[in-house]
Amino acid sequence: MSGDEESIKRMADFLKSGATMLFEHCPQCGSPLFKLQDEVRCPKCDKRVVIVKTGEEIPDVSKSDLLSDVEDTVLFKLQEVSDRVREEKDVSKLVALGNLLSTWLDVLEKVREIQRV
Repeated sequence: MSGDEESIKRMADFLKSGATMLFEHCPQCGSPLFKLQDEVRCPKCDKRVVIVKTGEEIPDVSKSDLLSDVEDTVLFKLQEVSDRVREEKDVSKLVALGNLLSTWLDVLEKVREIQRV
């Protein structure tokens, strides 16, 4: 089963279990978010998402949860850029993509350094 088929199945499972599809979308992949009881989840990333409205306090999120989410996002972006590099033939675009890969790798390194502290 492909990744899209899996996320569609998860969406259906969320709806069957009584979840509500929200207007908000996942900041990582753009998939619609679903709310079941007090938890909001992305069916594609299969992760919990915290929605903060303007003026609201940010809920308590543990350092390890936050860093884990950042690390997952960076790895997702690295995969996206890597896929584009694999298909790209234009040298100038490859240079730009290489710079982007380098930036994401630097961010990943910093996140992992913080996780070790």
